Amino acid sequence: MVTLNKYSDRPNREYLELYGLSTDEKPIGKFENSFIGNASSFYEMDTRKAFLYDEENNEWLPQ
Repeated sequence: MVTLNKYSDRPNREYLELYGLSTDEKPIGKFENSFIGNASSFYEMDTRKAFLYDEENNEWLPQ
């Protein structure tokens, strides 16, 4: 899946930067009132691990 996040100087889609602990459940699909777009990120502050969201398969991929 290829996603256009930015075209020229303007964003084309919404993607989120989320921070939490490794014990927090990573949201799937939506967070509060926002859809989690392809390439959104989740950073675990206690483990220093980063994840990118795969919108097509609805999963967080470790980086």
